[in-house]
Amino acid sequence: MTQQALDHPLVAVHGTTVRALDRKTGRLRWQYETKLVVARFALVNGRVFLLDDSCILHCLDAASGALLGAVVIDTQERTSCALVADGDVLYAASTRSVVAVDGAGQVLWRTEVGGAFAARAGLAVPGHVAQPDFT
Repeated sequence: MTQQALDHPLVAVHGTTVRALDRKTGRLRWQYETKLVVARFALVNGRVFLLDDSCILHCLDAASGALLGAVVIDTQERTSCALVADGDVLYAASTRSVVAVDGAGQVLWRTEVGGAFAARAGLAVPGHVAQPDFT
């Protein structure tokens, strides 16, 4: 494992609280609170992406915890949303839309798919699959 990888914090999500812990010592580096429970999260090139239960995607700097931006993916979706990271791009899907977001948390594109509210969203790119939960 490279030193750069070891310097990246361990990201722990518990409900509405996201914490970055030092991987060597367990010391708290930073903490971030969302208003609603975090349904999904991903790490992409020094960014932490959090998709909360209101389908808002929060983009944080992994080193500092600073909020870089927030994107409304869809109306309230609960855990039927999916996230897939592919290089510098994060894809988020709800039952009604698919959105591509860059590493700064900016929307690259959005496509409406017109799904039903009760449906579950899934995404896949080569080597990365986010399947819906059926629990």
